[in-house]
Formats: sequence, structure tokens, C-alpha cells
Amino acid sequence: SKTPEANRLLLDLGLTCIDNNYTGKDTDRLLLYVSLSSLDKTGHSFGPQSKEVIDLLYHLASQLHEFIDQVYTRVPEEDVLFV
Repeated sequence: SKTPEANRLLLDLGLTCIDNNYTGKDTDRLLLYVSLSSLDKTGHSFGPQSKEVIDLLYHLASQLHEFIDQVYTRVPEEDVLFV
């Protein structure tokens, strides 16, 4: 979808994946790949300077901030790498 809600749903799913698969044991490893492609779709549909893209970027910034904070409540910071 081309809305901020699409990113929210994917990030929430990522947190659910962590909750269901990461136990916190020393040998525990989890690779989580989340592809947020709604910005690309929105840019192609409405143009890179459109109000829709600006709105999506605005929401995405706060959604990513919240997601990172939530990851750190579940996994120690020294065990997390965001790329």
C-alpha cells in the first residue's frame, strides 16, 4: 500500500517476530529483514516532491524512531545492528 499504515503494520509485524522468536539466551540469534517499500511506490505514483511522499516520510521518521526504541526494550543495544 502507499500509506503510512502499511509501514506501521510491517514494523509491528517485525516486533511480533522478535517477541515470538527471540528468547534472550546467549546462543540466541535472529536476523530480521523488514522491507519498507511504500515510499518507493508512493514516489512513483505521485512524484518525489509530492505531498503524499512528504507525508509518508514524516510518518516514517517517527515510526522508525518508535520501532528502534521498542527493539531496544526487547534486545540489548549491544546485540542489535540496524542497516
